[in-house]
Amino acid sequence: MLILKPVTSFLSLIIDFVYRVRRLLFGHHVFSSTELIPKTISVGNLELGGTGKTPFTIWLATFLEDLEYTGVILTRGYKRESVEKSSVQLTPENNHTINVSDVGDEPLLISRKLQSSSVVVGADRLKGYFERPVIHTDDFVLLDDGHQHLRIRRDLNIILINSSTYPEKFKCVPAGSLREGLTSLMCADIIIFTKCDQSPSENELALKRMIHKYTKPDSVWGRVKFSPSYFQNIKTKEKKLLIDLSSKECGAFCGIAKPDHFYNTLDQLNLNIIRKVTFDNHHKFKESSYRKINKLENVKSLICTEKDAVKIDPQRIKGDIFSLVNQVVFLEGESKIKDKIKKILTYE
Repeated sequence: MLILKPVTSFLSLIIDFVYRVRRLLFGHHVFSSTELIPKTISVGNLELGGTGKTPFTIWLATFLEDLEYTGVILTRGYKRESVEKSSVQLTPENNHTINVSDVGDEPLLISRKLQSSSVVVGADRLKGYFERPVIHTDDFVLLDDGHQHLRIRRDLNIILINSSTYPEKFKCVPAGSLREGLTSLMCADIIIFTKCDQSPSENELALKRMIHKYTKPDSVWGRVKFSPSYFQNIKTKEKKLLIDLSSKECGAFCGIAKPDHFYNTLDQLNLNIIRKVTFDNHHKFKESSYRKINKLENVKSLICTEKDAVKIDPQRIKGDIFSLVNQVVFLEGESKIKDKIKKILTYE
């Protein structure tokens, strides 16, 4: 392992350098980027996953809809099976008829949370935007996981940082867990620490000290946590209060980037989780998956994440199955962040 460390460090420096050059070439218009007519907001991160982009994108789109704006979310559709197809548009009218394999779990979850806005899924986000039947009625465009997607210009850059990631992991892969180096934070207009405790942990404070020198002086900072709101029965759509399952013997399963965070949340809700099954991130549920879940003995109820809930066939699972529905709760910076977002949308 000691021999490999210099190799991984060297490879990390190369990846960091490549991404710096890439941004420089886009910045000097050597590589072209397109400016869309609606105001464009990017939600992204530096880490490989687990910062909470999906729940935050849902919060942001819902916030804009509450302001009576209607727009479109452009997303790649990670782990989408039907990649050979052209882009797919999800709307409030069709999102219950679209197969998750055609779009991916996160786009489908986002779409089902929206009232009027659409989600366009495709490897080429720019092409997907212009393939839509109507393209000039949007009030906004959200780039989901857009920090590294420089082919589309943006009016506002939002970067999410997992507050529990250790500072020593803030290096490019393979030595760390970053896709791109810290210097790209100079593009961030809003920086939000996610999965935060009520008061900043020592780890979060160390992260902030480390990255502060790479940010713009006028960047707005915030802190959020993803707080459990209620349970929803996937079979009946019935909602249950968090205390309704408290102390009851339950099983749990998930296929997300940071499963421990989900299980810790269930522990904090005083659920008696006696069995667990953990799948890989963006897991495709097959017959073998359902067999594993149904082997969870002596449990009357099963708990999963919302992202898993859109992928499973609940009729193939024995007993009651509930998804844990979370909401974004701001701990710091909410009013300043909302004001900065609203200012962009007023075309000032």
